[in-house]
Order: sequence, then C-alpha cells, then structure tokens
Amino acid sequence: MAKEFRVRFRHSAGDLGPFVFSKDTTITQVKDHVFSQWPKDGDFALDPPTSAGEIRLILRGKFLDDTRALFDYRKEMGDPDTDSIVTMHLVVRKMANSGKGGKQGGSCCACCSIQ
Repeated sequence: MAKEFRVRFRHSAGDLGPFVFSKDTTITQVKDHVFSQWPKDGDFALDPPTSAGEIRLILRGKFLDDTRALFDYRKEMGDPDTDSIVTMHLVVRKMANSGKGGKQGGSCCACCSIQ
C-alpha cells in the first residue's frame, strides 16, 4: 500500500504537477498546495484562482470533499503504487461577488415552472 501519492492535475490551460502528497493529506491541503504552485505565466495566468477555495478537484467524475484525506480516495484512484501517477481534473470556480447586480444579502433563488 502506498504511503504517498503522486498526483497530476489536468486543467484546461494544461497540466500541473505531478506533486507528491502523503496519504494523510486532506483535499483542502492539496488545494492549498496547488494554489501556492499556480503558474504566473502562460495560459494559467489568464484566469487564476484568487484563493484555494476556488479550486475544485474532480476524480472519476465526482467532486472531492475538502475534509477527506487522499487515502480515503485510494479505491477511486485504483489503489496506486508508489510509482503510479494519479490524474485529477481541476476547475476554478470563482466565488460569487456579493453586492453586484443590485441584490443585497440573503440567498439567491428564483422560481421556475416546468410544464
């Protein structure tokens, strides 16, 4: 069983990594690391995240839970050995700016009729 995972992140601007993480690293810590290593030039610089909280990681079509550790996803990763590189997809989802669009505070919701 692997004590660490080598992970590459696939983004529309290209690939980041691979980076090496211990099996106990949480998804929040992974996002923090990716954010700190975000390239400042090239296609990555066109729309960078402003915080690690804007980064979403996807593995086998599912968003990863920030509170879980990489080890919790070992089955989804195919139980990789230490020489394997796991590829995760990465998307940047910008935080909604409050105060724009005229609506102040509260939740944003709308009614929809389906006929």
